[in-house]
Amino acid sequence: MKTARLVLRPALALAALVVVLDLAPTPARALSYVECSAGLVDQPAWEAGNSEFEMEDVNGDGHVDLVSIGDHGNPLISSGEQGLMVWFGDGRGNWVHGHAGAFGYGGVGCGDLDGDGRMDVAYGMHHDYGSGDFGDGLLEAALGDGSGTNWMPWDDGLAAHGQTYGMFSTDLLDADGDGDLDVASASFGYGQGLHVYLNRRDGTWARSFGYLGDSSGNLLTTGDVDGDGAPDIAASLQTATAWLDDGDGFYEPADGNLPAIPEGDVRDGAALGDVDGDGRDDLAFCDESGRVRVWLARGRGQWAASGTGLPSDTTCQRTRLEDMDADGVVDLVLLGKGRLRVLRGDGGVAWSAAFDQVLPDTPGDAAALVTGRDVDHNGRPDVVLVESQRTGMFSTRNKARCYREDSPASVVSVRVTRPGPSRTLRAGSRAAIGWAAAVPPPKATTSNAAAAARAAAAAAPEAAAAPAPAATITLELSAAGTTGPWRPIAAGAPDNGQFAWTVPAVTCDDCRIRATLDAGGGATASAVGPRFSIVRRAEPLALRFTGRDTVAWQDALARPRHALYRGDWARFRATGEVTQDPAAVPGAARFCALDGASAVTDTFVPPPGGLAYYLVTATRLFDDGQQPGTPVPMAEGPLGQRSDATMRANAHPCPD
Repeated sequence: MKTARLVLRPALALAALVVVLDLAPTPARALSYVECSAGLVDQPAWEAGNSEFEMEDVNGDGHVDLVSIGDHGNPLISSGEQGLMVWFGDGRGNWVHGHAGAFGYGGVGCGDLDGDGRMDVAYGMHHDYGSGDFGDGLLEAALGDGSGTNWMPWDDGLAAHGQTYGMFSTDLLDADGDGDLDVASASFGYGQGLHVYLNRRDGTWARSFGYLGDSSGNLLTTGDVDGDGAPDIAASLQTATAWLDDGDGFYEPADGNLPAIPEGDVRDGAALGDVDGDGRDDLAFCDESGRVRVWLARGRGQWAASGTGLPSDTTCQRTRLEDMDADGVVDLVLLGKGRLRVLRGDGGVAWSAAFDQVLPDTPGDAAALVTGRDVDHNGRPDVVLVESQRTGMFSTRNKARCYREDSPASVVSVRVTRPGPSRTLRAGSRAAIGWAAAVPPPKATTSNAAAAARAAAAAAPEAAAAPAPAATITLELSAAGTTGPWRPIAAGAPDNGQFAWTVPAVTCDDCRIRATLDAGGGATASAVGPRFSIVRRAEPLALRFTGRDTVAWQDALARPRHALYRGDWARFRATGEVTQDPAAVPGAARFCALDGASAVTDTFVPPPGGLAYYLVTATRLFDDGQQPGTPVPMAEGPLGQRSDATMRANAHPCPD
């Protein structure tokens, strides 16, 4: 179905406003990529082995930067790599390298961990050679100051559960829906498994899921496979590729009817993306023979093979699922053996070739691939990759390269890319709003205009040196479809393609995001994104009195351990403390480690005029492999949400 567009052209020629009334995907156009690796390739020189890149605006200047902790050569092992590396982008495809620390070799995730609006990082690594607290752990987090060059360790409790060899691929996600970003990481090679750590907002972390053992392909990514709003995981592990979140940060395998993984093998190159637009992320991967496969999510553990047109060769090493041609439909990016391809999607039925290029490196074994962000502001996502180049008869060296889609940005435009169609978000959780904006470069000046500009610069050099205004984005939410009313989310944010958002305490099944781009000089454009839903998080615990002195609960997740908290209402009104210290508050109590119980008898009677209340939490017991056969507790579950969708804080929890 075609959607109407309205274009308003003001009388003044120097201003233009484009308003898109509803999501109207652009017809598919040809794809063409050119390399833009100045300041990236061999800056510094790499060595060999797997790696991971992130594309993020680290310093908040509106241009995408690149972040990595490198390959096996980090730090300074037959390479120039050192520690946490950032390549700062200029918005045209040029890069300037910086670094901090002396450690590396692994994966990295970027996001705002402490809620101060600045980019932070978490990384899993093999070479934990750093001195002091920065770089001496197998899995770490660090806070940034907004410069991209200074980082403060913030990682107590990470990789403290038997990991001895090295974590690797790492991503940030709000696993428990409490409004802050948590850390997920899969291991290096064999033996360290998969782990998820919850952010306690004070630099300490609690493990909500994890186990030792398992073969790993060093790849992990996150998405929403079952469409419930909780972030799921795809990881290249022997045990399973797909892992579903129970809502509180505990994960269970969900490969279901996917083809069995051969013993000792993994599904490499795993990627998630919503191929058919149903609000559930689908799965792409390279099978054991090196062929690319795409499976569509059809429910918990249920999958359907995706269409026709996938290549039959055996060179697949990395995949990504991303809308590369701006038509509103997810495409497939395929990297392996020195060849970069884009297969155009049609919604899950068939795939067709959109781009195919042999890269300059031989043998071209893929070490990293990332897409999804626009480095040059033409409104289309670009590609960053790492692959091997032969340097001798028996030696290779990795090369990091960036390829930008080179369609010209002829007019100012914007489209909303996240949340995608039919997505579900949980109120109170941390989520990302994404957009793609095209900002035409400044037009070349005539010789007379250039002479006038030079004269003005000579007369007032301080004014001439001032940079041109950067493009900005304004974001709004409607909980009632395309007509609003619209409530503000952000105004004047950098045009870097992504904004971190705490989902508000509303419920709606026709939510919309409106993005308005201000490209400077009076040129603006606006677009309304696809329909999505906001729901309240599921609360699996129900608490009630079953007698005068008996407090009972039901747990829909059948978790084996619970804790009951009694609080004094007057104390809560005075301090806001939901759980209270029994040593300081006469009416407070904790009933801890209630294994197998579903009720507690409590004969406490509040004093005249007093009031007591009760809350219950649940804890998973899980055999994590540290002492095989012995289940150990994961992180204690939450106390539930308030009406404003913030989580009740457990200030006085049961002892670990």
